[in-house]
Amino acid sequence: ISMWRVRLPQSEPPSSPAPGRRTLLQWFPQLWGWNQSPPDSDVPEKELEEEILDAIADTMENNTLLRRDTVFGQFNLTLRKGAFNLCTTRKDYVATVQPVMVLQFENMVVGWESRPRSGSHKFHVALGALFLRDQLTEDTAFPVLVGPQSREPTPMLGRSANAARGLRFISPGDKCEEPLFKLAYEYRPFHSSKEYRLHVVTRSLEIVYNPEAVKWLSDFFTRPHQTSDAQLRQAARHRYEAMKLRTKLELMRNWDHILEGGLVTLTLLPACAVMY
Repeated sequence: ISMWRVRLPQSEPPSSPAPGRRTLLQWFPQLWGWNQSPPDSDVPEKELEEEILDAIADTMENNTLLRRDTVFGQFNLTLRKGAFNLCTTRKDYVATVQPVMVLQFENMVVGWESRPRSGSHKFHVALGALFLRDQLTEDTAFPVLVGPQSREPTPMLGRSANAARGLRFISPGDKCEEPLFKLAYEYRPFHSSKEYRLHVVTRSLEIVYNPEAVKWLSDFFTRPHQTSDAQLRQAARHRYEAMKLRTKLELMRNWDHILEGGLVTLTLLPACAVMY
């Protein structure tokens, strides 16, 4: 058995101030407080207790179904492709419905993010691409009247008709990372002192002017709500003839009553009866 004697650590005696410093401390006792480092201030028990109670109260208040998480829910609606067809009826031998203008859109996204815990929310909408196709003009050089602008430069158009086909749009099959239109609205955004945030991103469109297509679209939306002058004159003429006939019948009836010697009941005739 081997044993080893371990020496106990010797405690250093407290350092006493120098004789000259001791005399100064007797004369100016506050000098010692100035030279010492400030003692570590402990957190009072009362403040610590209040912080614990506040944390418990905040946890109990936000423990409901809507306030339990920072983001309550995200709701997204995505429509990959869609189209609106403007059609007309052509009566050749059999009445057929034929599309004339086709409005196509791709990658339409609508989203909503709810944050009841912080009283904020976020709404965003995006549209990937938009196309207006012309099926009214036969053998047209520009089948797409409206479409997203391509990144490639458009070649110069020559004198030949085939050169007009050089105008290139982004076809629906092409993949484009950037959307055509994007809007994001946020109320009380995270990590910001602002109340509202609005972010809008747009891209350019290439538009081809076709007079026939523009006239057809204008007539398609405005003609049902317009009445021609000929129809107005015809309706006024029919009403005038009806009033003339009514006035004639009233006069004949009153004249018969006068000849028979009966009582005549006077009736108010329309103002236009004077013209008879």
